[in-house]
Amino acid sequence: MKEGDLLDHLTDLARKLNFEVRTDRGSFRDGICRLTEKNVIVLNRTSAMSRKIEVLSRALSDQPLDGVFLLPAVREVIEEAKGKEQRPQLGR
Repeated sequence: MKEGDLLDHLTDLARKLNFEVRTDRGSFRDGICRLTEKNVIVLNRTSAMSRKIEVLSRALSDQPLDGVFLLPAVREVIEEAKGKEQRPQLGR
């Protein structure tokens, strides 16, 4: 699957799961902001597409997706992000 299509599928899924997905330009890193009432994913317009995919898949990796139909490529990216989160990050 092309990166652009994957990004679109992840963005649609995030919105279906009640995340607000924002894309802005600025001197900030992409990330997830968990507020008490709303989850917001902020993507930097100038970030590489692979970085945006990584941020979205990481945000969705802890969501309950058992009853949600996902294309295999989308599910694979989310599962990979789930595996990365469980590994200890050395050298940080």
